[in-house]
Amino acid sequence: MVATLVTSPIESTWPKKGKVIFLGSWCCLFDRKEKWSSYDYLIEDFHWDDRRKLLKNYHELEKIYENYLSEFSKYLNEFHHKDFSERFWRILIGPWLYSTINILYDRWFMLFKVVSKQQYLKKFVLNDNSESLKVLDMHDFNKKIEEDEWNEALYSLLIKKFFSSNINIIYLDETHKKQIRIEEKNSIFLLKRIANFIAKFFSRNSDVFVISPYISHLNRFFLQINLKQFPVFWFQSNKKISFKKSLSFRNNPLPFSYKILPEFEKVLNETLLNLIPQSYFESFEDLIEESQNQGWPNSTKSIFTSNAFISDEIFKCWAGIKTDEGAKLIIGQHGGNFGMTPMAIHESHQIKISDKWLSWGWDDPKNKKIIPIGNFKTSFKKIKHSQKGNALLVGMTLPRYSYYLYSVPIAGQIERYLNDQIKFTRFLSEKILTRLKIRTYPSDRGWSQKRRWKEAFKNK
Repeated sequence: MVATLVTSPIESTWPKKGKVIFLGSWCCLFDRKEKWSSYDYLIEDFHWDDRRKLLKNYHELEKIYENYLSEFSKYLNEFHHKDFSERFWRILIGPWLYSTINILYDRWFMLFKVVSKQQYLKKFVLNDNSESLKVLDMHDFNKKIEEDEWNEALYSLLIKKFFSSNINIIYLDETHKKQIRIEEKNSIFLLKRIANFIAKFFSRNSDVFVISPYISHLNRFFLQINLKQFPVFWFQSNKKISFKKSLSFRNNPLPFSYKILPEFEKVLNETLLNLIPQSYFESFEDLIEESQNQGWPNSTKSIFTSNAFISDEIFKCWAGIKTDEGAKLIIGQHGGNFGMTPMAIHESHQIKISDKWLSWGWDDPKNKKIIPIGNFKTSFKKIKHSQKGNALLVGMTLPRYSYYLYSVPIAGQIERYLNDQIKFTRFLSEKILTRLKIRTYPSDRGWSQKRRWKEAFKNK
């Protein structure tokens, strides 16, 4: 009997009966165990459970990213008739490009892995689900890559392009789910524009432009006093760039080749334009126009931010233009897991795009950009605890699908983390258990955190 390949938890793509190969544990939701365990099934081992392969791939994919960034910058300049620097494009498209390269390699390799073991498979594919891959900007992209519909569509695209001789595709009538974008209220939009107008009136070209600094408004006020500039507060309007009709040009393959991972580079060339956000392609001119209409300074000496450089497209475009004009970009550390791990593409990106990078205390003698100044987020906060209080176990989740690589549990490895937390708790004394509080992560991401804890301790 020919096995059915399942690539997501979307049950309409599952067979009614028969042998099933789940491409990974992300297909098998905890809440749906009764359903998926009823099949004659196999869950494919995750390739990055091999940590040596993971680290090797990380360095290979980082090399591919750097090479593709260089060529893609030239490609986009030519396509848009621009002459922006490679640094501009690194600031603007870097987070999307390195994330997409990591994602595509993982999805493609898992398909390659299972096809190498099976001579023939069948796959139920949602009809016309390619629209699910359409994203507007990095914010939209970050949301979509966690969704089952987007990942199902990507697996379907890869199967059609590269594995159709091994996998019999059976199309279903069901179509993709439409995504609804929520626009910012006009009143908030107007207030931010007024605030920027006032800030521009009191600011000088020699001032540091401070936006999203990851500190309180009060500390932001005193920071600017210490910088000897009038305290102003800049805002981004959050006005969304509109979707446009996708260009047929997206179906054209890219000509890049570096022979680092030759087979995968063919995959990249064939699929990258299918995944590029519209803000970098069809709506790029709108993005530039909106970045110039924020009411931000026409000229500035330097720019400081701690978190506007990842998914804030309007800021990234504006900052890229200003750095091309000579402004300095200063980035402050946002969160942990910096300066201590063997894999951190987001860390190297931030340091490369910045002129100075302010750390929470660590430094690197080989990189003079990094300046240790301490944790400016919590340095003025005092934490108090009661010896008679309760114990708190703080949980976390990460997406069920892999995204950009850094040193954390990836995809199905999160389930082991969740099981480890429960195993650890079971070894606690009854005295501690009676005082223990569990704080589950606000974004469940389909891991069913509360149900896991309730089932594990249903008699407690």
